[in-house]
Amino acid sequence: MKVGDRVRLTGKLVNSDSTWMPVETGMEPGLEGTITHLMLDGDERWHQIGVRWDNGRGLGLFPGDPFVVVKDENE
Repeated sequence: MKVGDRVRLTGKLVNSDSTWMPVETGMEPGLEGTITHLMLDGDERWHQIGVRWDNGRGLGLFPGDPFVVVKDENE
């Protein structure tokens, strides 16, 4: 996984720490985006994958979130 790779959600993004928005709205399974930055240093609990989603949102993923890296057809 690297900056510029495409990712696809395979499930809903659940935030169990939030009572206000326990499931991210507008982030449906199948939505794709492009990785903009990776923060994978240090304690794994703080790793984050920055994504600019095709719906215009910028929302990070955590390694345990439901997503896959979309393989480039040229690879």
